Amino acid sequence: MVLGIPTVKREKQSYLVNTLSSLLYSLTPAQSKDLLIVVLVAETDSLYVDSVAQTIVKNFPKEVQSGVLEVISPSQYYYPNFSSLKETFGDSKDRV
Repeated sequence: MVLGIPTVKREKQSYLVNTLSSLLYSLTPAQSKDLLIVVLVAETDSLYVDSVAQTIVKNFPKEVQSGVLEVISPSQYYYPNFSSLKETFGDSKDRV
């Protein structure tokens, strides 16, 4: 089974480590052999992406080493230029 967890930078608090801990805490060895958790860090700030990856490696070294847990992030060029997006459905620039 593959489980994808998207995450973005939050101003106040991140729940990523707690979420991963909850998912990984009670896994049996047989379950961990059939599981891949992919964390998608959906941010363009490479320093932030690196810090999330380092936090995951620090908190879950066994799971990263065994291949149960992976971190991915798309290239910053994958994202559109946010300053030129058109407003739709009456949303403010902040919501677009």
